[in-house]
Amino acid sequence: MDLHQLIVKNVESGVEVLDNSDHMPAGHNGPYHDPETPVRNTSHWTLTFLKAHRITGEQKYLEAAEKCISYLTSKEVRPHGYTFHHRDILGKDACNGLIGQAWSIEALVAAGRQLEKTDLLDLARSVFLIHPFNETFDIWKIIDTDGSNKGYDLTLNHQIWFAASGAMIVASEIECDQIERQIERFLNGLNSITHLYPSGLVYHNVFPKNNLIKMSAWSIENINRRRVPMPIMEQIRTATKKKQREKAIGYHSFNLYALAMLKQVFPNHSIWSSKLIDKILNYGQSTAFRNDIDSNPYSYSFNCSGIEMAVVEHIFHDNTGAAREWLCEQFDRTLDPETKLLTKNTEDTATMSARIYEATRLPNISNVC
Repeated sequence: MDLHQLIVKNVESGVEVLDNSDHMPAGHNGPYHDPETPVRNTSHWTLTFLKAHRITGEQKYLEAAEKCISYLTSKEVRPHGYTFHHRDILGKDACNGLIGQAWSIEALVAAGRQLEKTDLLDLARSVFLIHPFNETFDIWKIIDTDGSNKGYDLTLNHQIWFAASGAMIVASEIECDQIERQIERFLNGLNSITHLYPSGLVYHNVFPKNNLIKMSAWSIENINRRRVPMPIMEQIRTATKKKQREKAIGYHSFNLYALAMLKQVFPNHSIWSSKLIDKILNYGQSTAFRNDIDSNPYSYSFNCSGIEMAVVEHIFHDNTGAAREWLCEQFDRTLDPETKLLTKNTEDTATMSARIYEATRLPNISNVC
């Protein structure tokens, strides 16, 4: 079966769900087991429905996407008119940091462009710009659903993905000079906030290096939150160091996928010819990486590493053969052969089913399952 056939088969199940609901099922963020609202998965499914419509031209898929967008633009989803309500868990923000907002912005922009609805693009731009961008640190702060400022998001993949969602807004050709300037600054400063393991594996948290100003801002942020900086915590607790590396491995392809999105919109930026990107890409293409993600709980069964690396191979290297190999690996591990949903070998079937959407950025590739 080729990739487009698989996507169309996949969305048939989604259409059936929407026949009895106004949104797609909520998951629990895989191994984190955080109770989520339906916003994340409905955002993901929006892109898959839109892709199925582009493939087939069938109206029912467009109607499904419109139904998802109707839910995502409802008051229920942004109850205070600020950010999207992604989760309900004591001790954590309701917006799921920057990453939750990136996923919903992604859906709004995709729908706004395909449905030719500028109001969706305007909403995406508005939500993006709610988040303060600090020009000392060159990263964004979290704004919760009630409008409260939660400080910097110190998870690196959240920052990269938020920048990638902003890049989608830039590519939509609505007025967004401010967003474009912020992303340019973010890319300019990416090397100074990204720490790599010797292998080229991306450290999971924002960790400034060789920059006294950014290191000072990072230290103050940790003090304000009354927490020990993660690199220090890793020295204190061996279990923490092991857990952080495990996360870094499982999220490496997730980081690369968002970087690929950024490369499509900012192809001439100097970051793409930097040693930083070379090291990150080289580890992603290594045998060591394949071995590292083989049984990692954050890789194939949660982050869809095979799909993500297929997109990386397509955008960075234009390598269809390598992309096919990664897709086959992903689908061998997690695709139910009967339903064609990503529900095998995962503890969060609702979220994994939705994450097929990551493959919508690929061309049609034959013999993937």
